[in-house]
Amino acid sequence: MTISESTNRADMRKNPRLDTPDQVAVRDRHSGDVVGQLVNLSVDGLMLMGSAGLEPGTLCEFRVPLDDGKQITELLIGAEVLWCQDANHSGSYWSGFHIIDISPEHQAILAAMVGD
Repeated sequence: MTISESTNRADMRKNPRLDTPDQVAVRDRHSGDVVGQLVNLSVDGLMLMGSAGLEPGTLCEFRVPLDDGKQITELLIGAEVLWCQDANHSGSYWSGFHIIDISPEHQAILAAMVGD
């Protein structure tokens, strides 16, 4: 992805994103394996840094633990890979996802956390 593509993608975002300064491990919903570290999320998407490149169009199911300061809630999210980029040949990959399946309860928690 070039800088202009990155800028254009950021300009297309409709919803605010919450950057996650803490190391939040996102796990596969079924196997429990760590898929990557959460970089940011919004009410309709998320970005991960992981050790595996993912093919755009791949469907994933995640467990995402979020701490609202009072409790940790594990959101169950279904998402589609929109893009994946090698992180400067470091053996890690940036991946962007569109949320396609989330319960109304978890959607409300996510919306409250990202300020939407």
